Amino acid sequence: MEKKLKGLEKEYPEFRAVKVENSRSKAENLNRAVKLINGEITVLIDADHRPHPDCLTRAWRWLESEYHVVQGRNVIRNSARNWLTRMIAVEFETIYAVSHTGKSLIADTALFGGSNGFWHTDVLKSFFFDREMLTEDIDITVRILVEGYKIVHDRSLISSEECPDNLTGFWFQRKRWSQGWLQVMLKHQKSIWTSLHLNFLQKCLWSYLLIWREIHNLVSHLPFPLMVCFWIADDKIFFPFNWYIILTIIASLTGVLIQILAAYVRRDKKTPLAWYVWYSALYLFFATFKNSIALVGLRDEIMGERSWVVTRRAA
Repeated sequence: MEKKLKGLEKEYPEFRAVKVENSRSKAENLNRAVKLINGEITVLIDADHRPHPDCLTRAWRWLESEYHVVQGRNVIRNSARNWLTRMIAVEFETIYAVSHTGKSLIADTALFGGSNGFWHTDVLKSFFFDREMLTEDIDITVRILVEGYKIVHDRSLISSEECPDNLTGFWFQRKRWSQGWLQVMLKHQKSIWTSLHLNFLQKCLWSYLLIWREIHNLVSHLPFPLMVCFWIADDKIFFPFNWYIILTIIASLTGVLIQILAAYVRRDKKTPLAWYVWYSALYLFFATFKNSIALVGLRDEIMGERSWVVTRRAA
């Protein structure tokens, strides 16, 4: 790979490959590169990404106004490989086409997702990526927001990427994400509420994203063992909850289905309807699996295990 990069340097004089000695994280690589950049716009993009040709033009519309960072929409390129990649492809559509867009529209806030992000160079050079954080992207997001800089999400800035196509890669990626979000919550929750640059709605939204995320991971497993306990105690299978709990479950599942439907309407046109039906049918199992991974991430953070594991893709 290094030989290929050196070859690109010879073919394209404007391209420069930089090797960061003894680097153990993405943050260290980024910090080294940020010191070398110039120009008005800097695009941060992972090696497996393929952005659409019009992304820079679309991003500049925001950057020449009041925004300092534009986060684009990531879609899965290897989605047809197996059942896991299809699930992740639909999940990404619900996140980037619906959730992130909604945050921008409702509260005028967004997050930098690590790739397909367009920055004012002077803003990026004013900060650094914390190598101690497992999600250095979310960490720098909160740090610039509390200082008064603005991020917007634009789902028309599309870049395709490859997702893990096996459970091992998926496990380590999601564990790192969950543990990293926990680190950001512990480090920055207070600064969110003391910031003079975030309004009340934005503070509530970010508190929801950080605090409720961790609470949800802890309590989302409880209904299943509770239900089994009721069945064992009464020696029969029945639905043991009162109407409040029943209506809460119905409202939660309805919200998920509406989000999936909205993602289908705003989907990448290559994604077939059958995948959304399959995702809806398996959503509870998929969400429970992700929450289980998050609990392992919580355990690792408590035990001080914070190794940065590279998410490997297929050859």
